[in-house]
Amino acid sequence: MKKPSIKSFSFKSFHFNEKERKFVVTSLCVWGVVLIGAGSSIRVNAPLNTEINKKYSISISQKKVAQSRTNEIILKNITQTQNTALSLDVRDYLENPNNVDISTINALKLDTSTININEIGTYTYKIIYKKKTFTGTVVVKEKELPAATFTLKNLEFKVGSALSKNISSYVQETLSEEILNNTTIDLTTVDTTKAGNYQYTITYNKQTYTGSIIISQEGPNVKTNETADGGKVADSTCPGGSSGTYPECVCSDPTTEYNATTNTCDKKIMCPSGSTGIYPNCVCSSDLPIYDSNTNTCNPAKAVQLQ
Repeated sequence: MKKPSIKSFSFKSFHFNEKERKFVVTSLCVWGVVLIGAGSSIRVNAPLNTEINKKYSISISQKKVAQSRTNEIILKNITQTQNTALSLDVRDYLENPNNVDISTINALKLDTSTININEIGTYTYKIIYKKKTFTGTVVVKEKELPAATFTLKNLEFKVGSALSKNISSYVQETLSEEILNNTTIDLTTVDTTKAGNYQYTITYNKQTYTGSIIISQEGPNVKTNETADGGKVADSTCPGGSSGTYPECVCSDPTTEYNATTNTCDKKIMCPSGSTGIYPNCVCSSDLPIYDSNTNTCNPAKAVQLQ
């Protein structure tokens, strides 16, 4: 196969006269200049470096993984202050309430019937789930009381006098209601039917204080008046801070009451907080319905919940 031959181009192959050749050459030159100029312009106007910038948006989302819940029942060991009500919310007895399924919690049954919150000791409670019973411990501890100082009075009464049970009558300090409610007095060794020297005791927060009472035959240089119950009291003037004529004295301070036995204005024994009535006939609220006149406290009933 023969290769095609390329013939050289020459104006001589065309039959142009001199004038026509000059025209053709001039035209070609002009067009050459125009085309070269146009190419340069396009090249100059085009950007030298072409960059393609692409923006990518990355969205990062955090998937919240819910805490897994389980039906595992883990009980707490509870410490409870004496004479305070137990919770009836079963969740308060669980070590892991936030990890237990709600439907499981609603199916739990709480039994605290063996716990006596009025007595210090260690007790057990039960939580029942379906046919399975879980057992926990409740420790009832003594309430921490505020510090107090007692300075006992040395008193003198005459034979047949009735002794007051108001602790304020035997203590020089002014004591708060909480302290008075947790203080006991023992007058059992004092025999008001016989003249003599006796001792009495006051106990607070496991500490015992001792005072003396003198029972005299005729009393301290005063005449004797009969009381309505047949007892005898010393005739005297009303104490400071009161008005009236002995023994019908009236104390000025509304928080005190007159004690004819000791002829003093003593702080009233008030019913405990959350109750109504006048001591010792106090009426407790439904939250702590049981009134104890010996301790002057409102105590809860036994806490039992069977859901």
